[in-house]
Amino acid sequence: MSLTDFERYLRLEMNRSRHTVEAYLRDVSQYCAWTGSSPEALLADHAVEPNDIRDWIGTLAMQGEKPASLRRKTQSLRAFFRWGMTIGLCHANPAADVVLAKLPRHLPDIAKVSEIEEIIATHPTDNIHDLRVLMALKMLYTLGLRQAELLSVTDADIRQGAGGAEIRITGKGNKERILPLPPQLAEDIRQWQRERDRHYDALPEPKPLLAARHGALSKGTLYTDIHNVLAGTSAARKSPHILRHSCATALLNNGANIDAVRQLLGHASLATTQIYTHLSPRELRLAYNHAHPRAKSED
Repeated sequence: MSLTDFERYLRLEMNRSRHTVEAYLRDVSQYCAWTGSSPEALLADHAVEPNDIRDWIGTLAMQGEKPASLRRKTQSLRAFFRWGMTIGLCHANPAADVVLAKLPRHLPDIAKVSEIEEIIATHPTDNIHDLRVLMALKMLYTLGLRQAELLSVTDADIRQGAGGAEIRITGKGNKERILPLPPQLAEDIRQWQRERDRHYDALPEPKPLLAARHGALSKGTLYTDIHNVLAGTSAARKSPHILRHSCATALLNNGANIDAVRQLLGHASLATTQIYTHLSPRELRLAYNHAHPRAKSED
């Protein structure tokens, strides 16, 4: 028994992403080092009590570890002891009774719809690089994709037919979702594919939608391209993820059903989507002035 077996459990049985697996293994190894015990010794019945884990989390908190990291470390140990139970090395999960650290609720940073629409309308299309940047911007903003999701899309994931166009997206944990492509975006994709194939004629099959000369676009290049194109917007951070926030906020502000937005974004929990239901100060003021009797001027 080793952490390699735990890694296999996370990947094959729990279908966790590569980043999650790496983080969980790192957290469990850190706890082993803190206790001076081997993974197998930790899984012995009564070797670890909930208070032992609380002491570790408390120590990390006093050292300045962020709540998100503390929360994940507890979840890592929960998964570790759950695995120990499945293979019969322990009969209880001491991490299950440890309360997860509360995360601060930050309103998502967004670029304004008017700003994004202006970029789309005025962005140059003089060369293949400009066309690719515009294609990436439209995909991220129109469909609310994560950066990694967009980079993994190939031509095989896109179906264009008489009944409408669809795209298959592979999200976190390799979970797939099928999204409808708006007619204009579907046409934009067709035009981009023609230009891409004309400039890059030796791409591997299935061809990556966003391609450089020799294959799929890199994460760093996509980030730089979007960062540059958002330079003139009001968004505090100029990243691909800002366009996902902007997409979700625009949908909800225009009356989209919150569960439909959840499915579009690929959120596992509705609570994650609810962060986008915030009101801007202007919208809050208008709602207050319209609805509250004390806000209305007297005759």
